Amino acid sequence: ESFGGDDVDVNEKTMKDEKSYDDTSTETGAVVPTPGVISDDKVVDNNIIRRFIKEALIQGGNARVHGERLQIELCKVSSLLIECLWPGLIEYRKELIKFSWNNLKAEESNSKYWAYVNVCRFIAVYETPSKIIL
Repeated sequence: ESFGGDDVDVNEKTMKDEKSYDDTSTETGAVVPTPGVISDDKVVDNNIIRRFIKEALIQGGNARVHGERLQIELCKVSSLLIECLWPGLIEYRKELIKFSWNNLKAEESNSKYWAYVNVCRFIAVYETPSKIIL
């Protein structure tokens, strides 16, 4: 294929220009963080995760009950954290599944659907017993 007088194959040019997803540095030399690893220089550190789980999701050992809209947003954030930062959440697995399971029992359909997404992400990332049936 020829564009603008150049006899360069478009597919060949884009393949040469694209970087691999596994590259750990950018063109400017900045290091791209490894997914799932929490370090001191990140926006979401261990302290924020602990506070999120202990204050927003769980209170007194039980899953907190919020309005439906907030429950949905908390499920979304929890799913995102599980997907992206799962190694840093290993110590909070019990609290995460307790929160999600509590939402599965809810009557509101929208929060229940997001809880299913949350539990599915949890099962995909962490080792769980095979007898769990949703």
